[in-house]
Amino acid sequence: YSPQPAVSLDISQRGLLGVGHGTSATIWKDALVTKAKSPYMKHRVVGSDLQRFRFRPYEDAGIVGHSNGVASIVIPGAGEANFDSLEVNPFQDVKQRNEAEVRSLLDKLAPEMISLDPNVIGTLDRDMDAAREEKKKLAEEADLRNSKKKKTKNRMRGRNTVTKKLQRKKAVILDANSAKYR
Repeated sequence: YSPQPAVSLDISQRGLLGVGHGTSATIWKDALVTKAKSPYMKHRVVGSDLQRFRFRPYEDAGIVGHSNGVASIVIPGAGEANFDSLEVNPFQDVKQRNEAEVRSLLDKLAPEMISLDPNVIGTLDRDMDAAREEKKKLAEEADLRNSKKKKTKNRMRGRNTVTKKLQRKKAVILDANSAKYR
């Protein structure tokens, strides 16, 4: 079906066959089930030889690698519409990746190794509440002791700075001089 031999082959998640040959990429629908008479899509790369063709998983897109760079093309119906978030999630963030790692480690653990005392489940630990209250009282006492020891620093802002004192003395002298002339 192609005038030149195939350089690259790829199969999408929905069964589309992508064939890269010469300067074009041809996409065949149901090529693995029946013999197709005409291609589903064609994409021609002008001025460069096609080197590789790949479908993007979970997306309706294909990537064409050629001698001048890379091109992406839209291929309707190529990707799986819904991905299983418990299996492979290509869009997972850091938190989901960590949860998946913990889940896989727990799956490795034998169920016989996990044991719970049914008498303890659902009960409150009264000793823990008492310890929490005691710790809170100790923290309050420590705060009271620390607040008594602190002295207020004289930072010399406002009325008691050197310049303010000089200005007040100067004002007193001016008032005395003005009283002479009254």
